[in-house]
Amino acid sequence: MNKYFYFILFFGIYFNINSININAQQSPLFVGAGVSFSSPQTDNFAEKNESTFGGTLFVGSRKYCSIWTGIRLDYTKWSKKTENTQLYFEEMVTISPEIRWFPVTSQEFLFYLQVFPTLNSTTGKDQLPTLGFGGGTGVGLLLPYENNCSTWFFDINARYIAPNFILKNENRPVLNNLNVSITFNIGL
Repeated sequence: MNKYFYFILFFGIYFNINSININAQQSPLFVGAGVSFSSPQTDNFAEKNESTFGGTLFVGSRKYCSIWTGIRLDYTKWSKKTENTQLYFEEMVTISPEIRWFPVTSQEFLFYLQVFPTLNSTTGKDQLPTLGFGGGTGVGLLLPYENNCSTWFFDINARYIAPNFILKNENRPVLNNLNVSITFNIGL
């Protein structure tokens, strides 16, 4: 290989890296992935299942300064509370389109309130239909967040979720839970 090949290769890589950074700063879209901790809140749910860790994925748009939209996917693998527990819930997958409102802004962080409907599937030892529809609300904090052109940031949030309070099997309890998560987000 000659020196011109390496020069062209270096120039091409340099140009591509810089164009990715420029596009990330101009695009309102971002993606995130992280870890969550969920705790059952309703009696029928908390008596049967332990608090547990799970995962979360998020795709969002920050097109407007004080209102962001996005869609979130959460996965939680529940464990039974005691060895004697016969009927317990095993897994929960939720999809939530979110609206986030930022009432307070600063140079170091952004605080937001969120509301969302949620569609979920919860499997359990009860052998009942798994589909549920509900909603929830939450609060969050973005760190470090300088402006809408930030290429990366952390999102720390707490959500109270009632994933099946609107639609569920009549024999299944409402599965309210508190979900706290941290995600790492990067602009597209």
